[in-house]
Amino acid sequence: MGRLHQLAVLPRVRGAIREKYRAGIRAAGWSFGLGAALALAKIGAGILGGSRAAVADGIESACDTLNSVILLGGLTVSLRPPDTGHPYGHDRAEGVTAIILATVLTLAGLSTGAAILLTLRQTPEVPALFTILPILVGLPIKAALAAWKTRLAERADSSALRSEGFNDAADVLSGTLAVAGILLARLGGPAFAAADRVAALAVSAVIVTGGVRLLRGSMSELMDEAPPVEELRRIHRTAQAVPGVVRIDKVLGRRSGTGYFLDLHVEVDPRLPLVRAHIIGHIVKQRLLEALPGVRDVLTHIEPAEVRRVTRPSGSPQNTGSTGRSARR
Repeated sequence: MGRLHQLAVLPRVRGAIREKYRAGIRAAGWSFGLGAALALAKIGAGILGGSRAAVADGIESACDTLNSVILLGGLTVSLRPPDTGHPYGHDRAEGVTAIILATVLTLAGLSTGAAILLTLRQTPEVPALFTILPILVGLPIKAALAAWKTRLAERADSSALRSEGFNDAADVLSGTLAVAGILLARLGGPAFAAADRVAALAVSAVIVTGGVRLLRGSMSELMDEAPPVEELRRIHRTAQAVPGVVRIDKVLGRRSGTGYFLDLHVEVDPRLPLVRAHIIGHIVKQRLLEALPGVRDVLTHIEPAEVRRVTRPSGSPQNTGSTGRSARR
């Protein structure tokens, strides 16, 4: 029965996971092409037109392009099925990818901000008006990418895609700040001559803040983050409803990629035969996999319940026996 259940249920779950990752790969591919074009246009216009804000925004777009390459690699690795060396699969490659993305973003923001600070004593250069054109073109594109990736991230519960969506949203904010700084420096007169540099510093601050925020979230995932409290309660209710289960003693879960691995301590009537207790453990696992798409696998520990807690279901056999086994079904 255990082998039959594994073949019947787990491929369905794995298929859903693969589809989520493929959607992320498509998003990363589009992001790479568009991001590379925007980065070249912004940096080129910024250098030619003397706008540090445009260059800073272009660097942010270049980081997004690099992140898209990293995301493609991470999601591709995550698609690999479990093997002898990785019996739990490769889902955590997605979490590693998210940390790399956040680190690249943070370092880019810090280096850009440091470069601008070194030029504060220099006479401000009034940027050319054409430097805002590639930024304005990029704003709706980045807004659309941010909305698309965020929607995919929520559906797949993907930290890497969530990082990418946040990067694009930060690009919209940084682009808006860059345009405001360029216009102020261009049209505001001597009093606003340094507006372009101030905008560039603001862009750097946005990049660093976003990178640190994403880094903290990604680290939690690699440290065996537990499922949300409401999800644990749902797991408990689903397992407790299985006929033959006296009590769910413990529910432990750890995040891996876009899902969770669960360990449950299931108490059953100590008078049940070993085979019957074993079957109950299989049913608990099957119910959880069917009811909760985010669950990757379930390890059930069958424990004898205290006699005073046992309410033997009708039709239970009178034979006595005890169990204290745990096995991955």
